[in-house]
Order: sequence, then C-alpha cells, then structure tokens
Amino acid sequence: MTSTTRFITLPALGLCALLGWYFTTQILDFEDLVSCGISDDEYRWDYSQELCFFVLRHIPITQGSLEDINENGGLDYVLSGENPAKYSIAEILLNNGLPVDGDAEEDDIEENDDFPSPLVTAIFMNDPRRVGFLLDHGASTLVSRHHHKTAMDLVHELMRKNPGVDRSAVIHLLEQYSAS
Repeated sequence: MTSTTRFITLPALGLCALLGWYFTTQILDFEDLVSCGISDDEYRWDYSQELCFFVLRHIPITQGSLEDINENGGLDYVLSGENPAKYSIAEILLNNGLPVDGDAEEDDIEENDDFPSPLVTAIFMNDPRRVGFLLDHGASTLVSRHHHKTAMDLVHELMRKNPGVDRSAVIHLLEQYSAS
C-alpha cells in the first residue's frame, strides 16, 4: 500500500466509523438500521436502503445489538424482508456472531411457538433459497431435540398434510446437505 493510498484509506475509515456512530446513536437504533436495510419501502424511511446497508457494512456491531436482533426474531426477522439485500445483511450479522439457529438453540424447537428456528420457518414457507442459505451457514437440521425429529421429517410431515405443495427443491437441498 502506498502512502497516498494509506492517507486516503484512513480518513475514509474514520468517516465510516463516525457515520456509523452517528446513525446508530443519534438517528436510528440498530434494529431500525437493519429494518431500513432489508425493507423495500423507501417511503417508510427517511434514508435510502443503500445508505442503511452501507452503514451496516462499516460500523462495529456490538454483542448487545446482536442480542437485540436475536430477541426480536433474529434471522427470521432479517430474512423476512422483501429486499434481496437481506441475505447480505444476514451474512454481516452472522459474521459478527448472530446465532444461525436463533433462540431455538435453548428450547425444544418444535415447542418454541415464539421463535421457531429460522430453518423451520424456511421449511414451512417452502423457500429453497432461504433453506440453502441457512444450511450453508450451519443451521441445525434437528427440528426437535426431544423427539429426535429432523428437518427432513418435518418436510415429509408437511407433504402428508398438504400433498399439493411441491417441496422437491427443499428436499433436494436437505438431501445434499445430509450427504456432505
């Protein structure tokens, strides 16, 4: 790195940190910043989704901020956004320590009505992209520790209850994951 590059990079990093601090302490709290980043509703926010995403990529994310997100839906909340950037934002949060299985790690996932694991939600929604993303990031395929029910068991149960829904893409992903 040349001295000119270093001169440009350090002030830019300082500006990003200052901008991030300002956004997360003076304008938006961290949850609002995430909501702004995953929303397609530009009119709901005073700031563009791109600006919120930029700030999220460049600010230090505290453990307390991650705990707040996890207590309020975790990855399910993030991945329920309409904006395709939701996967990039989820990646940022996971890389900073947000648990991929959310609060479901603590309880019997099947009986946790408040927040089932993100993988369970993705399976119920029959969303192959979300299922693949979660599996790629280490989501547990154990749906119920007490009953030893797996994600594949859940898919087959859903197919029995509603045979008209094509769940083949989700099944294929789960088979690929279990084979590796």
